[in-house]
Amino acid sequence: MLKKIGAFTGAAALAVGLMTVAAAPASAKADPCGGFGVFSLYYNHCGPAEKIWIRVDQVDMGGYQDFDKCVGRGTTEIGPRFQYIKAWYLRDAKPGEC
Repeated sequence: MLKKIGAFTGAAALAVGLMTVAAAPASAKADPCGGFGVFSLYYNHCGPAEKIWIRVDQVDMGGYQDFDKCVGRGTTEIGPRFQYIKAWYLRDAKPGEC
């Protein structure tokens, strides 16, 4: 009887341990700072300023022009990569500016 209980306890502990290990990388992974993304372009503001201005570089088609965008801390989706090439930091936003 002790062997069966011990085997069950060991299997349960192993299952819980595997679930914990499998969940750790997903929660530990953070978005990189700056512009990133494969199918969509994102910008992650991780600096000390509350809000910043970024420049978004668009594909040159049909009169689209690059533009500036104000973003707060964290990740902001810019749009699909076939339309947006990259985004980069311009400057900190002034209080009340955006």
